[in-house]
Amino acid sequence: MHIVLFEESRKDIQISISAQIDTNGNFTLKGMDAGNLVKQMKGDWNYEYNIGIKKRDKEILIKELALENPDIKSDADFMHWLKLKYSHNEAYSGFAKLLQEMKIGHEVFIWP
Repeated sequence: MHIVLFEESRKDIQISISAQIDTNGNFTLKGMDAGNLVKQMKGDWNYEYNIGIKKRDKEILIKELALENPDIKSDADFMHWLKLKYSHNEAYSGFAKLLQEMKIGHEVFIWP
């Protein structure tokens, strides 16, 4: 299951943020910024950032979210909620903040 949360393409930057749940039930939110603006700011033409959540922790997250959002009962419901709440350029930082506040286990990868 894969969804695109945000995409933007301008002359100096391209931004793409997506989320997926793999066949093992693990969740990943992936982002990439690329272009001349990124090269000026980061020293490389692209900047990648990911949040990974193991199936067990994703299930805890869904249960916690369901306390305030009773419509979230499944992975598909979670992805729908994610699309509604995080379809903007701040999706990565906003979702990372939520995970920290809720103390949900996750892994972060940033390059460079």
